[in-house]
Amino acid sequence: MASDALHTVDEPAPPDRARRERFAVAVTAIVAVVIALNALGNGFPNDDQWIVAEAKDLQHPSQWWHALTRPWWPYANALWRPVTTLQLAIETWLGGGAATPYHAINALWHGAASALVVALALRIAPPVAAAAAGLFFALHPIHVEPIATLVGRADLSVTVFLLLAAHIASRRAPLTRELGWQIAACAFAALGSKESGVAAPLIVWAASRLVRPTRESFVAAAWAAAGIVPLLIGRWFVLGTLGGDEPHPAWVGLAPGVAIPFALRSLAVGAGWLTWPRPPVFEHAPPERLILAPEAWLVAVGTALVAAAAWAAWRQWRRPAPMALALLWWWATILPVSNLVFRSGIVLADRVLYAPSVGAALALAALLSGLPAARGLQRAAIGATVAVAAYGGVLTWRDLPVWKDSETLIAAFVTRAPESWSGYLFRGLARTSTGDRAGAIADYDRGIALFPREGRLLRERAKFALQDGDSTRAIDWLERSVAVYPKAIRTRQILLDIYRRRGDAAARCRLLVPGVALAADQRRWQQELAELRTAGQCR
Repeated sequence: MASDALHTVDEPAPPDRARRERFAVAVTAIVAVVIALNALGNGFPNDDQWIVAEAKDLQHPSQWWHALTRPWWPYANALWRPVTTLQLAIETWLGGGAATPYHAINALWHGAASALVVALALRIAPPVAAAAAGLFFALHPIHVEPIATLVGRADLSVTVFLLLAAHIASRRAPLTRELGWQIAACAFAALGSKESGVAAPLIVWAASRLVRPTRESFVAAAWAAAGIVPLLIGRWFVLGTLGGDEPHPAWVGLAPGVAIPFALRSLAVGAGWLTWPRPPVFEHAPPERLILAPEAWLVAVGTALVAAAAWAAWRQWRRPAPMALALLWWWATILPVSNLVFRSGIVLADRVLYAPSVGAALALAALLSGLPAARGLQRAAIGATVAVAAYGGVLTWRDLPVWKDSETLIAAFVTRAPESWSGYLFRGLARTSTGDRAGAIADYDRGIALFPREGRLLRERAKFALQDGDSTRAIDWLERSVAVYPKAIRTRQILLDIYRRRGDAAARCRLLVPGVALAADQRRWQQELAELRTAGQCR
């Protein structure tokens, strides 16, 4: 059975405590909404442009079916998030495509998530500690990106539905069929919001163990699993795979002996970002030297975190504990993007830490509630937590407008993360579009120096080399780009054009054979390959 030491609700509570609980939830929600409203002036930066502003197939209610059946990235046939896409489509129909309504609704989602964090923390901590942990969550600058961007709705939405599932599962009430259907519905909506919703069964099990025996908690987890199965089937029909996005370039070609230490390092870096507020950045794209030789102490910390997650699973199974719940929440939501099991489309980014940060808030609540009240130690710790949360709020308020447009965002990204090659790629692309040739070349060169295996950096730099008549270096960059991104049609086509002008049939054949296999719709390639074979220049 669950430990008697756990704080639980859904039991008759003294009127004073009930009032304090309601106050803690309400204040945290209001603070979260108010801080998020500073993003109302934002427009459609970066991916918002492609996913929302220019989504022509979602502009009218008659196209509602597209919201349920199209990939999240239509042009790449990658990811499927029908619940989030449908939300954004409905807001497009009602708001006429203006940016402000989307951002206002994001603020409400963040308020709902913050309120639910407090509600779940009240299962394991008294109101004051739960409120402090909730404020830490509500004001943390790690949440700037998901709050300030429309594509961040996926992170907000999945977190809210996972919190609802955990809240329902941890109610001290009989696990009726009605309760089971509620859990299944939340799990369904979570996975329909984002891929990390696949964590619902583990989260439901861990939360249910607070108040239920082992067998009943597994039944609750089974309800959550039943909720995600239809989404997995739908994902297969829409995408033709259960996998996610294309692997991030950092993972391409890495042997397991190199990739696993690097993934453990990234796990430790992400945990550090959750622990202490720091100015947000767009994406963590470390230079190749850190990928190939990550810091030993960070790898050790990452290994310890994995061991802590294993301990949490054992502890929650044997004798439930608040800290075990916190660690399991963090582990369940970070695992899909940890790159330890399969390679994801990122190394590390602020947006993917929104859901895992709930685990950090729950851990904080557990720590605060475990401190002795004597001698004011607990009160001092709670005061310090609120002060740190306020500091995070200052950073969040300041940085939400950084996402107002792509130009402002990219400038901040390069300044704050000078060793992340992604910033130079994005700024180089922006400078290319505005005709700043010298600036674009400098950015591409800097990015390649940091990470010489990014296909887009190599391709864009090669284009300028061709303009300068330097075909030797252009070919080298393009060949490396194709090796990283074999499906990159434009890059392969540029190379084919070069080799055609040079009369190099062998090189054309080497590019065309795998190219036709990867892109069967490229009729021009099929014709060119057939001509080479007819001429006996290609097998």
